Amino acid sequence: MPVSRALVIGLIVVVIIIVGVAAYYLTRPPAVEKKVVVATGWGGPEGEAFRAALDEFAKKYGVKIEIKQPKDMREYVLTQLQSGQPEFDVAIVPWPHFVRELGEKGWLTDVTDIVNKIKGDLISQYFVESVKTGGKYYAVPIKMWVKGLWVNKEALAKAGLSLDDIKTLEGFKAACKALKDAGIQPLVSGAADKWPLSDIFEAFIIRLGGPDLHQAMTHDPEAWKRPEVKEAFKLLAELLKEGCWGDPKVAIGEKWEAQVPKLAEGEAAMYFMGNWITLFIQTHAKEKGVDPSEYLSKVVYVLPPEIKPGLKPGVVGGGDWAIMPAKAPHPERAKKLMEWLAGPEYQELMVKRGGYLAVNVKVPKEAYTPADYSVIETIKTYGAEILPDLDDNIVPSALQLEIWNSLFELWGNPDNWEDIYNRLVSTIESQMKG
Repeated sequence: MPVSRALVIGLIVVVIIIVGVAAYYLTRPPAVEKKVVVATGWGGPEGEAFRAALDEFAKKYGVKIEIKQPKDMREYVLTQLQSGQPEFDVAIVPWPHFVRELGEKGWLTDVTDIVNKIKGDLISQYFVESVKTGGKYYAVPIKMWVKGLWVNKEALAKAGLSLDDIKTLEGFKAACKALKDAGIQPLVSGAADKWPLSDIFEAFIIRLGGPDLHQAMTHDPEAWKRPEVKEAFKLLAELLKEGCWGDPKVAIGEKWEAQVPKLAEGEAAMYFMGNWITLFIQTHAKEKGVDPSEYLSKVVYVLPPEIKPGLKPGVVGGGDWAIMPAKAPHPERAKKLMEWLAGPEYQELMVKRGGYLAVNVKVPKEAYTPADYSVIETIKTYGAEILPDLDDNIVPSALQLEIWNSLFELWGNPDNWEDIYNRLVSTIESQMKG
């Protein structure tokens, strides 16, 4: 049966189309995946909370989040940026000075446009001014942490005390005696880890000499010779000998994390520590099968006792910032993530997990536990200045360990406070001038 010419032509056309379509799909480049690569050093509960928050961003904007978690964030970021082809789009870092250095090298994206949108919503301008160089901002703040005095209100009440009783130095000393008489340890320190001692020392330096002295001590050896610094050593020695931190010989063997349950249970009344303590209180509650709110409702953040009226209050604090490489692999999506991290939506998600303080004041009070919000409230009420950590920022950095070791020696031997102070000042002067 003869086949019509039209049918043959039609079949040929169909074959050509099929072959063409097949060739197109076989040779076309694969679709580019919509993703953003984020580098962070956060682990544990905070790391889990961060991943959960990023999942919300991924759902909202239809992208995949890939997380890199290097062991050494500073080295990783530096190596990646030096290569000229970084694998990450956004990195979370806690070092403002590092950010400025990278910005000056031209390795970071100028995010001034984002900062200008949020500047008015920040609890302190420190969080953006500290990452500004050459008139440009090179990071956005996404988190705040603050150190200070945490108090178990119920423990105070058992000794017939209230928060008002510890607002002045004399009241603080009297409270320590009343607590001891009631069988409650006034304070715990975590001295065995050494670094918590610098937080106590810095709190008293700020109350004795103000924020300016505190910051001068990071780079000026003459600041360490000021009478207020010597007075801080003397005062700490007096409090130690009065048993405010218990038996000094016992205190030097106590690790910081092990002291958290003592505060939570009211075995100790006060603890100089960072706001992350509330996360550890939550963990303690869960281990005991208790609702965390039962413990968190008892603790509150307050300023250390006033020593010299009229001095501007300050608290040691810092934060975390998001940076974006100048050659980010996915710049548009990276910029969108930077905006989201700096805003209240992301920060509220993290705050609700506990132990996280937002720098953006648009995060509602209701998102916080009462314990966490007491930090925000205290800073706002007293207009406390956020001050970079002294020992984290001292130059040269090797002096940090010298400070820790000297304070550890003070804790174990408060009678020798003056010699310890003199030796530390001599070391600081030698290394700063050398």
